[in-house]
Amino acid sequence: GRPAAPAEPTASETFFLAGRTMKWPAVGLSLFVSNIGSEHLLGLFGSAAESGWAVAYFEWAAPLHILITGWLLSPVFLTSRLITTTQYVELRYNSRLRSALSCVTLFMYVTNRMSVSVYSGATVLQSMFGWHFYFSAVSIVVLTTIYTMCGGLGAVIVTDVAQSIVLLAGCIFLLVIGLDRTGGFHNLMVTPPPDDDLTEEEWSGFFRMYRPPDDADFPTLGLMLGFNASALWYWCLDQAIVQRVLAARSLEHARGGAIFAALLKVTPVFMMVLPGIIARKLYPLELEAQGSNEALPLMMRLLPPGLLGLMLAATVAACMSSLDSVFTAAASLFCLDIYKPYVRPNASPRHLIGVGRVFSAAVALLTLAWMPVISILSSQVFIYIQSISMYLAPPIVAVYFGGALWRRANNPGAVACFVV
Repeated sequence: GRPAAPAEPTASETFFLAGRTMKWPAVGLSLFVSNIGSEHLLGLFGSAAESGWAVAYFEWAAPLHILITGWLLSPVFLTSRLITTTQYVELRYNSRLRSALSCVTLFMYVTNRMSVSVYSGATVLQSMFGWHFYFSAVSIVVLTTIYTMCGGLGAVIVTDVAQSIVLLAGCIFLLVIGLDRTGGFHNLMVTPPPDDDLTEEEWSGFFRMYRPPDDADFPTLGLMLGFNASALWYWCLDQAIVQRVLAARSLEHARGGAIFAALLKVTPVFMMVLPGIIARKLYPLELEAQGSNEALPLMMRLLPPGLLGLMLAATVAACMSSLDSVFTAAASLFCLDIYKPYVRPNASPRHLIGVGRVFSAAVALLTLAWMPVISILSSQVFIYIQSISMYLAPPIVAVYFGGALWRRANNPGAVACFVV
Protein backbone atom coordinates (compact mmCIF):
# COMPACT_ATOMS: atom_id res chain seq x y z
CA GLY A 1 0.00 0.00 0.00
CA ARG A 2 0.90 3.67 0.02
CA PRO A 3 3.29 4.67 2.81
CA ALA A 4 2.01 7.34 5.15
CA ALA A 5 4.02 10.53 4.69
CA PRO A 6 4.62 12.99 7.52
CA ALA A 7 3.12 16.45 7.24
CA GLU A 8 6.53 18.06 7.05
CA PRO A 9 9.72 16.32 5.89
CA THR A 10 12.69 16.40 8.21
CA ALA A 11 15.76 18.47 7.36
CA SER A 12 17.68 15.28 6.49
CA GLU A 13 14.90 14.12 4.16
CA THR A 14 14.81 17.53 2.50
CA PHE A 15 18.56 17.53 1.79
CA PHE A 16 19.17 13.84 1.09
CA LEU A 17 15.79 12.90 -0.51
CA ALA A 18 14.35 16.21 -1.79
CA GLY A 19 11.65 16.08 0.88
CA ARG A 20 10.14 12.91 -0.69
CA THR A 21 8.16 15.07 -3.14
CA MET A 22 9.32 13.84 -6.58
CA LYS A 23 6.72 12.84 -9.18
CA TRP A 24 7.17 9.93 -11.57
CA PRO A 25 8.49 11.90 -14.62
CA ALA A 26 11.27 13.45 -12.52
CA VAL A 27 12.04 10.09 -10.87
CA GLY A 28 12.24 8.29 -14.23
CA LEU A 29 14.31 10.93 -16.00
CA SER A 30 16.64 11.22 -13.03
CA LEU A 31 17.12 7.44 -12.86
CA PHE A 32 17.95 7.36 -16.56
CA VAL A 33 20.32 10.30 -16.79
CA SER A 34 22.10 9.37 -13.54
CA ASN A 35 23.03 6.10 -15.21
CA ILE A 36 24.02 7.64 -18.55
CA GLY A 37 26.97 9.66 -17.36
CA SER A 38 30.03 10.63 -19.34
CA GLU A 39 31.56 7.25 -18.50
CA HIS A 40 28.64 5.61 -20.31
CA LEU A 41 28.94 7.94 -23.27
CA LEU A 42 32.68 7.40 -23.59
CA GLY A 43 32.50 3.73 -22.59
CA LEU A 44 29.66 2.65 -24.87
CA PHE A 45 31.12 4.51 -27.84
CA GLY A 46 34.55 3.00 -27.20
CA SER A 47 33.44 -0.59 -26.58
CA ALA A 48 31.13 -0.50 -29.61
CA ALA A 49 34.00 0.75 -31.78
CA GLU A 50 36.20 -2.05 -30.42
CA SER A 51 33.74 -4.98 -30.29
CA GLY A 52 30.48 -3.98 -31.95
CA TRP A 53 26.87 -4.59 -30.94
CA ALA A 54 27.53 -7.03 -28.05
CA VAL A 55 27.91 -4.22 -25.51
CA ALA A 56 24.20 -3.49 -26.05
CA TYR A 57 23.43 -6.42 -23.73
CA PHE A 58 24.18 -4.20 -20.73
CA GLU A 59 21.58 -1.65 -21.84
CA TRP A 60 18.80 -4.01 -22.89
CA ALA A 61 19.09 -6.12 -19.73
CA ALA A 62 18.76 -3.07 -17.48
CA PRO A 63 14.95 -2.57 -17.79
CA LEU A 64 14.33 -5.87 -16.01
CA HIS A 65 16.46 -4.82 -13.06
CA ILE A 66 14.82 -1.39 -12.90
CA LEU A 67 11.40 -3.01 -12.71
CA ILE A 68 12.61 -5.29 -9.92
CA THR A 69 13.43 -2.14 -7.97
CA GLY A 70 10.00 -0.68 -8.61
CA TRP A 71 7.93 -3.75 -7.80
CA LEU A 72 9.95 -5.82 -5.33
CA LEU A 73 12.08 -3.42 -3.30
CA SER A 74 10.41 -0.01 -3.43
CA PRO A 75 7.41 -1.16 -1.30
CA VAL A 76 9.86 -2.38 1.36
CA PHE A 77 12.04 0.73 1.25
CA LEU A 78 9.21 3.28 1.13
CA THR A 79 7.11 1.62 3.80
CA SER A 80 10.14 1.61 6.11
CA ARG A 81 10.79 5.31 5.24
CA LEU A 82 14.47 4.65 4.59
CA ILE A 83 16.88 7.44 3.74
CA THR A 84 19.70 5.08 2.73
CA THR A 85 19.37 1.57 1.35
CA THR A 86 21.80 0.29 3.96
CA GLN A 87 19.28 1.14 6.69
CA TYR A 88 17.41 -1.95 5.55
CA VAL A 89 20.43 -4.07 6.47
CA GLU A 90 20.28 -2.77 10.03
CA LEU A 91 16.54 -3.41 10.25
CA ARG A 92 16.95 -6.93 8.86
CA TYR A 93 20.32 -7.90 10.36
CA ASN A 94 22.44 -5.56 12.52
CA SER A 95 24.07 -2.12 12.57
CA ARG A 96 27.66 -3.35 12.12
CA LEU A 97 26.85 -5.06 8.84
CA ARG A 98 25.13 -1.88 7.70
CA SER A 99 28.28 0.16 8.36
CA ALA A 100 30.48 -2.43 6.64
CA LEU A 101 28.29 -2.34 3.54
CA SER A 102 28.42 1.45 3.54
CA CYS A 103 32.23 1.38 3.63
CA VAL A 104 32.39 -1.01 0.68
CA THR A 105 29.89 1.10 -1.25
CA LEU A 106 31.90 4.27 -0.63
CA PHE A 107 35.02 2.49 -1.88
CA MET A 108 33.16 1.49 -5.06
CA TYR A 109 31.98 5.06 -5.54
CA VAL A 110 35.49 6.51 -5.43
CA THR A 111 37.24 3.81 -7.47
CA ASN A 112 34.45 3.20 -9.97
CA ARG A 113 31.56 5.60 -10.28
CA MET A 114 33.11 8.99 -9.58
CA SER A 115 36.65 8.59 -10.83
CA VAL A 116 35.50 7.07 -14.13
CA SER A 117 32.95 9.86 -14.66
CA VAL A 118 35.58 12.55 -14.19
CA TYR A 119 38.11 10.61 -16.29
CA SER A 120 35.64 10.38 -19.17
CA GLY A 121 34.57 14.01 -19.06
CA ALA A 122 38.17 15.22 -18.84
CA THR A 123 39.16 12.98 -21.78
CA VAL A 124 36.53 14.57 -24.01
CA LEU A 125 37.46 18.13 -23.00
CA GLN A 126 41.15 17.39 -23.55
CA SER A 127 40.50 15.90 -27.00
CA MET A 128 38.15 18.64 -28.17
CA PHE A 129 39.71 21.78 -26.66
CA GLY A 130 43.26 20.74 -25.89
CA TRP A 131 42.77 21.54 -22.20
CA HIS A 132 45.11 19.92 -19.74
CA PHE A 133 43.59 16.67 -18.51
CA TYR A 134 43.77 17.51 -14.82
CA PHE A 135 42.57 21.09 -15.32
CA SER A 136 39.47 19.64 -16.99
CA ALA A 137 39.01 17.10 -14.23
CA VAL A 138 39.33 19.63 -11.41
CA SER A 139 36.92 22.03 -13.13
CA ILE A 140 34.24 19.35 -13.47
CA VAL A 141 34.62 18.18 -9.87
CA VAL A 142 34.57 21.68 -8.38
CA LEU A 143 31.46 22.79 -10.25
CA THR A 144 29.55 19.62 -9.41
CA THR A 145 30.60 19.68 -5.76
CA ILE A 146 29.45 23.28 -5.30
CA TYR A 147 25.86 22.87 -6.49
CA THR A 148 25.49 19.45 -4.84
CA MET A 149 26.71 20.81 -1.49
CA CYS A 150 24.37 23.79 -1.72
CA GLY A 151 21.16 22.10 -2.78
CA GLY A 152 21.22 18.40 -1.92
CA LEU A 153 19.11 15.92 -3.88
CA GLY A 154 16.50 18.53 -4.80
CA ALA A 155 19.04 20.51 -6.81
CA VAL A 156 20.44 17.26 -8.22
CA ILE A 157 17.11 16.04 -9.60
CA VAL A 158 16.18 19.44 -11.06
CA THR A 159 19.50 19.62 -12.93
CA ASP A 160 19.14 15.96 -13.99
CA VAL A 161 15.84 16.65 -15.74
CA ALA A 162 17.29 19.65 -17.61
CA GLN A 163 20.52 17.85 -18.50
CA SER A 164 18.68 14.77 -19.78
CA ILE A 165 17.02 16.83 -22.51
CA VAL A 166 20.38 18.22 -23.68
CA LEU A 167 21.97 14.77 -23.54
CA LEU A 168 19.28 13.02 -25.59
CA ALA A 169 19.16 15.80 -28.21
CA GLY A 170 22.94 15.76 -28.68
CA CYS A 171 23.10 11.98 -29.15
CA ILE A 172 20.21 11.97 -31.63
CA PHE A 173 21.91 14.62 -33.77
CA LEU A 174 25.14 12.61 -33.69
CA LEU A 175 23.37 9.42 -34.80
CA VAL A 176 21.58 11.13 -37.70
CA ILE A 177 24.73 12.81 -39.02
CA GLY A 178 26.78 9.63 -38.61
CA LEU A 179 24.30 7.52 -40.57
CA ASP A 180 24.24 10.16 -43.31
CA ARG A 181 28.04 10.05 -43.59
CA THR A 182 28.06 6.25 -43.91
CA GLY A 183 25.24 6.09 -46.46
CA GLY A 184 22.57 4.70 -44.17
CA PHE A 185 22.27 1.71 -41.85
CA HIS A 186 22.27 -0.94 -44.60
CA ASN A 187 25.45 0.38 -46.16
CA LEU A 188 27.02 0.56 -42.71
CA MET A 189 26.31 -3.14 -42.14
CA VAL A 190 27.42 -4.59 -45.47
CA THR A 191 30.61 -2.58 -46.12
CA PRO A 192 33.65 -2.97 -43.82
CA PRO A 193 35.77 0.08 -43.01
CA PRO A 194 37.96 0.82 -46.05
CA ASP A 195 41.21 1.27 -44.12
CA ASP A 196 40.66 -1.56 -41.64
CA ASP A 197 41.89 -5.14 -41.85
CA LEU A 198 38.45 -6.58 -40.98
CA THR A 199 36.94 -9.04 -43.45
CA GLU A 200 33.27 -8.86 -44.44
CA GLU A 201 32.49 -11.79 -42.15
CA GLU A 202 34.27 -10.18 -39.20
CA TRP A 203 32.50 -6.88 -39.86
CA SER A 204 29.09 -8.57 -39.99
CA GLY A 205 29.94 -10.04 -36.59
CA PHE A 206 30.03 -6.49 -35.22
CA PHE A 207 26.24 -6.42 -35.57
CA ARG A 208 25.56 -9.69 -33.73
CA MET A 209 24.48 -9.63 -30.11
CA TYR A 210 25.54 -13.21 -29.38
CA ARG A 211 29.25 -13.84 -28.79
CA PRO A 212 30.85 -17.27 -28.15
CA PRO A 213 32.28 -18.21 -24.73
CA ASP A 214 35.85 -17.58 -25.91
CA ASP A 215 35.12 -13.93 -26.85
CA ALA A 216 37.72 -11.77 -25.14
CA ASP A 217 35.41 -8.90 -24.15
CA PHE A 218 31.71 -9.84 -24.12
CA PRO A 219 30.98 -13.60 -24.05
CA THR A 220 27.19 -13.84 -23.98
CA LEU A 221 27.00 -16.80 -21.59
CA GLY A 222 29.42 -15.12 -19.20
CA LEU A 223 27.37 -11.92 -19.27
CA MET A 224 24.14 -13.78 -18.57
CA LEU A 225 25.67 -15.63 -15.62
CA GLY A 226 27.82 -12.88 -14.14
CA PHE A 227 26.30 -9.54 -15.09
CA ASN A 228 23.03 -9.93 -13.19
CA ALA A 229 24.68 -9.69 -9.77
CA SER A 230 26.37 -6.45 -10.76
CA ALA A 231 23.19 -5.06 -12.31
CA LEU A 232 21.04 -5.97 -9.31
CA TRP A 233 23.44 -4.12 -7.03
CA TYR A 234 23.53 -1.11 -9.32
CA TRP A 235 19.82 -0.71 -10.09
CA CYS A 236 18.27 -2.14 -6.92
CA LEU A 237 20.72 -1.34 -4.11
CA ASP A 238 23.12 1.43 -5.13
CA GLN A 239 22.24 4.49 -3.05
CA ALA A 240 23.07 6.86 -5.92
CA ILE A 241 20.36 5.23 -8.05
CA VAL A 242 17.79 4.06 -5.50
CA GLN A 243 17.67 7.43 -3.72
CA ARG A 244 15.63 8.62 -6.71
CA VAL A 245 13.01 6.02 -5.87
CA LEU A 246 13.20 6.85 -2.16
CA ALA A 247 12.52 10.50 -3.04
CA ALA A 248 9.22 9.64 -4.76
CA ARG A 249 6.12 11.08 -3.14
CA SER A 250 4.33 7.70 -3.15
CA LEU A 251 4.69 4.08 -4.19
CA GLU A 252 2.70 4.77 -7.35
CA HIS A 253 5.11 7.53 -8.39
CA ALA A 254 8.10 5.29 -7.59
CA ARG A 255 6.76 2.53 -9.81
CA GLY A 256 5.75 4.97 -12.54
CA GLY A 257 9.26 6.40 -12.51
CA ALA A 258 10.72 2.88 -12.75
CA ILE A 259 8.57 2.09 -15.81
CA PHE A 260 9.54 5.38 -17.45
CA ALA A 261 13.26 4.76 -16.80
CA ALA A 262 13.00 1.18 -18.11
CA LEU A 263 11.53 2.48 -21.38
CA LEU A 264 14.23 5.12 -21.70
CA LYS A 265 16.96 2.50 -21.22
CA VAL A 266 16.11 0.98 -24.60
CA THR A 267 17.39 4.10 -26.37
CA PRO A 268 21.17 4.18 -25.53
CA VAL A 269 21.79 1.26 -27.87
CA PHE A 270 20.74 3.42 -30.82
CA MET A 271 22.14 6.71 -29.54
CA MET A 272 25.52 5.50 -28.20
CA VAL A 273 26.31 1.95 -29.33
CA LEU A 274 25.40 2.44 -32.99
CA PRO A 275 27.38 5.71 -33.26
CA GLY A 276 30.36 3.85 -31.77
CA ILE A 277 30.20 1.35 -34.63
CA ILE A 278 29.91 4.26 -37.05
CA ALA A 279 33.12 5.67 -35.55
CA ARG A 280 34.89 2.39 -36.39
CA LYS A 281 33.64 2.70 -39.97
CA LEU A 282 34.75 6.32 -40.39
CA TYR A 283 37.94 6.47 -38.30
CA PRO A 284 39.62 3.03 -38.19
CA LEU A 285 43.17 4.36 -38.42
CA GLU A 286 42.67 7.03 -35.78
CA LEU A 287 41.11 4.53 -33.36
CA GLU A 288 43.95 2.08 -33.91
CA ALA A 289 46.50 4.79 -33.16
CA GLN A 290 44.74 6.57 -30.27
CA GLY A 291 42.64 3.82 -28.70
CA SER A 292 38.93 3.05 -28.69
CA ASN A 293 38.21 5.60 -25.94
CA GLU A 294 38.65 8.31 -28.59
CA ALA A 295 35.56 7.13 -30.52
CA LEU A 296 33.28 9.74 -28.94
CA PRO A 297 35.59 12.76 -29.48
CA LEU A 298 36.21 11.67 -33.07
CA MET A 299 32.50 11.40 -33.80
CA MET A 300 31.84 14.80 -32.25
CA ARG A 301 34.06 16.39 -34.89
CA LEU A 302 31.43 15.53 -37.50
CA LEU A 303 29.08 18.07 -35.98
CA PRO A 304 28.79 21.67 -37.22
CA PRO A 305 29.82 24.33 -34.67
CA GLY A 306 26.37 24.86 -33.15
CA LEU A 307 25.65 21.16 -32.74
CA LEU A 308 29.20 20.53 -31.55
CA GLY A 309 28.60 22.96 -28.70
CA LEU A 310 25.36 21.16 -27.89
CA MET A 311 27.08 17.78 -27.79
CA LEU A 312 29.92 19.06 -25.64
CA ALA A 313 27.32 20.48 -23.28
CA ALA A 314 25.56 17.11 -23.27
CA THR A 315 28.80 15.30 -22.42
CA VAL A 316 29.69 17.63 -19.56
CA ALA A 317 26.06 17.52 -18.38
CA ALA A 318 26.19 13.71 -18.34
CA CYS A 319 29.40 13.77 -16.35
CA MET A 320 28.03 16.23 -13.81
CA SER A 321 24.73 14.36 -13.55
CA SER A 322 26.50 11.12 -12.71
CA LEU A 323 28.79 12.89 -10.25
CA ASP A 324 26.08 14.80 -8.43
CA SER A 325 24.17 11.57 -7.86
CA VAL A 326 27.14 9.89 -6.25
CA PHE A 327 28.15 12.95 -4.22
CA THR A 328 24.72 13.05 -2.60
CA ALA A 329 24.62 9.28 -2.08
CA ALA A 330 28.12 9.21 -0.57
CA ALA A 331 27.27 12.03 1.83
CA SER A 332 24.08 10.21 2.86
CA LEU A 333 25.90 6.94 3.54
CA PHE A 334 28.77 8.53 5.45
CA CYS A 335 26.63 10.81 7.63
CA LEU A 336 23.83 8.39 8.47
CA ASP A 337 25.65 5.04 8.51
CA ILE A 338 29.12 5.91 9.83
CA TYR A 339 29.38 9.40 11.31
CA LYS A 340 26.16 9.50 13.33
CA PRO A 341 26.33 5.97 14.83
CA TYR A 342 30.03 5.99 15.70
CA VAL A 343 31.22 9.61 15.93
CA ARG A 344 28.33 11.79 17.11
CA PRO A 345 25.14 9.86 17.91
CA ASN A 346 23.28 13.00 19.03
CA ALA A 347 24.11 15.04 15.92
CA SER A 348 21.30 17.29 14.75
CA PRO A 349 20.01 17.17 11.15
CA ARG A 350 21.60 20.57 10.50
CA HIS A 351 24.96 19.31 11.76
CA LEU A 352 24.71 16.21 9.57
CA ILE A 353 24.04 18.36 6.51
CA GLY A 354 27.20 20.35 7.25
CA VAL A 355 29.23 17.17 7.68
CA GLY A 356 27.81 15.85 4.40
CA ARG A 357 29.01 18.94 2.57
CA VAL A 358 32.51 18.63 3.99
CA PHE A 359 32.60 14.92 3.17
CA SER A 360 31.56 15.69 -0.44
CA ALA A 361 34.62 17.90 -0.76
CA ALA A 362 36.86 15.16 0.70
CA VAL A 363 35.46 12.57 -1.70
CA ALA A 364 36.13 14.94 -4.59
CA LEU A 365 39.83 15.01 -3.68
CA LEU A 366 39.98 11.20 -3.40
CA THR A 367 38.35 10.91 -6.80
CA LEU A 368 41.00 13.08 -8.44
CA ALA A 369 43.76 11.08 -6.75
CA TRP A 370 42.43 7.74 -8.08
CA MET A 371 42.09 8.69 -11.75
CA PRO A 372 45.64 7.75 -12.88
CA VAL A 373 44.90 4.14 -11.87
CA ILE A 374 42.08 3.75 -14.41
CA SER A 375 44.24 3.79 -17.55
CA ILE A 376 46.64 1.33 -15.91
CA LEU A 377 43.94 -1.30 -15.22
CA SER A 378 42.05 -1.26 -18.54
CA SER A 379 42.16 0.32 -21.99
CA GLN A 380 38.33 0.34 -22.24
CA VAL A 381 36.44 2.48 -19.75
CA PHE A 382 33.27 0.38 -19.90
CA ILE A 383 35.10 -2.87 -19.17
CA TYR A 384 36.86 -1.22 -16.22
CA ILE A 385 33.47 -0.17 -14.80
CA GLN A 386 31.99 -3.65 -15.05
CA SER A 387 35.10 -5.38 -13.71
CA ILE A 388 35.16 -3.45 -10.44
CA SER A 389 31.46 -3.91 -9.71
CA MET A 390 31.40 -7.61 -10.66
CA TYR A 391 34.08 -8.37 -8.08
CA LEU A 392 32.38 -6.58 -5.19
CA ALA A 393 28.65 -6.69 -5.92
CA PRO A 394 27.69 -10.41 -5.51
CA PRO A 395 27.93 -10.63 -1.68
CA ILE A 396 26.03 -7.35 -1.29
CA VAL A 397 23.23 -8.63 -3.56
CA ALA A 398 23.07 -11.94 -1.68
CA VAL A 399 22.73 -10.19 1.70
CA TYR A 400 19.94 -7.85 0.56
CA PHE A 401 17.88 -10.26 -1.51
CA GLY A 402 18.40 -13.09 0.95
CA GLY A 403 16.93 -10.88 3.66
CA ALA A 404 14.03 -9.74 1.49
CA LEU A 405 13.08 -13.14 0.05
CA TRP A 406 14.10 -15.72 2.69
CA ARG A 407 12.79 -15.57 6.25
CA ARG A 408 15.49 -17.89 7.59
CA ALA A 409 18.33 -15.55 6.60
CA ASN A 410 20.06 -14.52 9.85
CA ASN A 411 22.87 -12.33 11.17
CA PRO A 412 25.72 -14.95 11.22
CA GLY A 413 24.82 -16.12 7.74
CA ALA A 414 24.72 -12.58 6.35
CA VAL A 415 28.09 -11.70 7.92
CA ALA A 416 29.66 -14.92 6.60
CA CYS A 417 28.27 -14.28 3.11
CA PHE A 418 29.58 -10.74 3.09
CA VAL A 419 33.05 -11.63 4.36
CA VAL A 420 33.58 -14.73 2.22
